[in-house]
Amino acid sequence: MLPPFLLLFQPTLRKIETTAANVHDVTQVAGLMDGTEEELYGDSGYLGAEKREEAILTNGHGKEIQYIICARPSSLKKRYAGAEYEKAVAAEHAKASIRCKAEHVFAVVKGMFRFRKTRLTQIMEI
Repeated sequence: MLPPFLLLFQPTLRKIETTAANVHDVTQVAGLMDGTEEELYGDSGYLGAEKREEAILTNGHGKEIQYIICARPSSLKKRYAGAEYEKAVAAEHAKASIRCKAEHVFAVVKGMFRFRKTRLTQIMEI
């Protein structure tokens, strides 16, 4: 069951998986999917997710799942030039804006638990 503050986002956010920092995101994709998805959005850390052997390629209805993964910015510069580059950047921005709607939930939750990076501004020597 999801906590009450996440119930508003239930259609978008279905499962949360917490792993150690040394576990790569792409290894958790199959565990996060339940087989009803039609599209899967991810950042460039999920490149190649559909090519892994544990990847789920069709949903429960037999329809193919579309993996919509953002490209790395450096690869866009290598592949496209001029007007094509601008179109590619706009397409990547559209993908990222859809994905960030789910990421916003995690920022809210981290803020509720007062998770902040502490920065040392000045060290005094004695």
